[in-house]
Amino acid sequence: MTKTIVRSVLVAAVLATASFAASAQKAPTTSPELGEIFLAAQKAMEAKRWPEVEAKAREALAKKKKADDVYAAHFFLLEAAKAQRNNAGIIENMEGMLNSGFSPGPADEAKFRKALMAAYYQQKNFPQAIKYGNELIKAGQADGDVYTVVGQAYYQQKNYAEAIKVFNDRVTAAEKAGRKPERNELVLLQQSYDKSGNAEAAQATLEKLVRYYPTADTWLALLYEVKKERLDPRQKVQLYRLMDSTGNLKHPSDFIAYSEAATSLGLPNEAAVALENGLNKAKAFQDGPEKERAERYLKSNRERADSSRGELAQLQSEAKSAPTGDAYVALGMAQFSFGQYAEAVESLKAGIAKGGLKNAADAQMTLGVAQLKAGQKADAAKTFRSVETDNEVTNRIAKLWALHAS
Repeated sequence: MTKTIVRSVLVAAVLATASFAASAQKAPTTSPELGEIFLAAQKAMEAKRWPEVEAKAREALAKKKKADDVYAAHFFLLEAAKAQRNNAGIIENMEGMLNSGFSPGPADEAKFRKALMAAYYQQKNFPQAIKYGNELIKAGQADGDVYTVVGQAYYQQKNYAEAIKVFNDRVTAAEKAGRKPERNELVLLQQSYDKSGNAEAAQATLEKLVRYYPTADTWLALLYEVKKERLDPRQKVQLYRLMDSTGNLKHPSDFIAYSEAATSLGLPNEAAVALENGLNKAKAFQDGPEKERAERYLKSNRERADSSRGELAQLQSEAKSAPTGDAYVALGMAQFSFGQYAEAVESLKAGIAKGGLKNAADAQMTLGVAQLKAGQKADAAKTFRSVETDNEVTNRIAKLWALHAS
């Protein structure tokens, strides 16, 4: 991302110097006694005789009279350097023009500084890139590309505190103005927090990135952080449901792990659906032992699901007379497994209201997912935010579901 920005900045700014006489806000007035030298340099440039252009420009510098002459001489040297792809010469002569004492106007000076910032960044001369970038910022002439290059230059120097300041100021300013922050600025802010060791701020920024740019790719980074934890079957099922809902359930191992976790919770139909999606919808399995294993699991879970489907009525009857809400929750879980989301919502609500639950947080999360599946998005977000648990991982998963539903 930053390399692309740097290239575009450099090309645009260098091309803008192509004719100081035509494009500058104020063109230099050279000394009359140097007129013939500059005229010869101009003719040589038009004929693309670059060594001659350089010779005439250096002759003018040797006889320089005023700032305008210095600016003009470096202009011809810059054109020769550009034509000969002499990067060092391009930088040297842009700086020569900028420091000549002649000002072509604020807009043109800003173009030089922007080009120099980009050129120095390409050369990994980060202090100089920062110098020119900060000059633009202080002059109020910086656009988003300038802030990106300056912040990334601090990042490359491992000065994460300054990088955080640059990107956090940009993100905060955008939010205060009611604008969506730039995606690359959020990414760079998150990376800077991560490198600085501020895991909490890095996580919060990653969540903000997902809130503003809820794509499968942005969700993947957030979900991966949770997936690295040691998860129990309930946590796994809730995480894999979220992976599925955000378009990140793709790998064979994930489909199998989802199925195994659902099976262990007595949700054979959900286990079967997970495998069916992996085998037939996502085409995640290649021919071989893993695919054969998935097909065996699918068959056995289908048989269990067919058997348990007929038990729903009995579960409903038992739930009414049960001393706690766990029976209603079990019914709601089973209904959810069979895709009966509206019914699952009612059963889970009844179980939560009755109380005495062994795992209230899991029941609340499943209620939220069922509400989301049933098209009750606002209710789902409210349910996820109401999840209360001392388990840090479960709490994180609930917050991610709330983010997804918001």
